[in-house]
Amino acid sequence: MPHHIVKVTLTGPPDRHVLPVPEVNVNSGHTLQYVCDEGTVRVLFDTSPFSDFPGEVIHDHEIRMIKKVETEKRFFGKCFVTPTGEAKEIGWSKIKNPQSGGDVVVKP
Repeated sequence: MPHHIVKVTLTGPPDRHVLPVPEVNVNSGHTLQYVCDEGTVRVLFDTSPFSDFPGEVIHDHEIRMIKKVETEKRFFGKCFVTPTGEAKEIGWSKIKNPQSGGDVVVKP
């Protein structure tokens, strides 16, 4: 099965935030992984491309299999990064950084 790696990146300094992630097109059964060279990444899906559980999180370098879908579906992942050597997480915010994330488009 094909494996997809999504690279998450930060801007800055001084105004650091997570850049939008390009749309990822996958099929059911493919695997997906998120990585970041600047720190540890976490991606939150309100509706998951991996399972039927709400509010699912994929962590740094974790490899997850895409669930089976009957029709094409789009899942938005909210991206967060804890920069190397720092404790504070930077990332998606409804008001300040709603673009810090990206869609996973799943086809049957």
